[in-house]
Amino acid sequence: MEDEDLSVNFKRDDFEALMAPLFKQFEEFFTRFQERLTELKLSFSSIELVGGSVRIPKLQETIMSVFKVTEIKKTLLFDECIAQGACIQSATVSPFMSVNSTKLKDFYPYRINLKVVNSDKVFTVVDVGSNYPTKKSINILCDTDLQLEAR
Repeated sequence: MEDEDLSVNFKRDDFEALMAPLFKQFEEFFTRFQERLTELKLSFSSIELVGGSVRIPKLQETIMSVFKVTEIKKTLLFDECIAQGACIQSATVSPFMSVNSTKLKDFYPYRINLKVVNSDKVFTVVDVGSNYPTKKSINILCDTDLQLEAR
């Protein structure tokens, strides 16, 4: 079976126009994140961009606009970032090393709801900013078949 390679060339303006809805979603996400930081009275001293996103100028512009920064650092390669994070985590739990107070916390960036189909009943399973991982049980008593939608 012969493989065929696909090669497509885009001008940056054409690419950005095609991806405008996705960049709008990024902007909305970053805006909600910034609002959440403000609510929690948290601040940051710099923004470090890692991975393939360092090569997307429009994404960088969006981040700088939302967070009102003039510079985004791009000093870590993706693999180095993972290795450095693993080293910090290892040193933090090691009895032989002393590490400045470092707190790494995973959380859910989105709310997860269960909706009963053909009903107005909605159950929040996980709220925005909840610790990850988390456990929650919901008991639903029902005498007929039940259909749920996860959102």
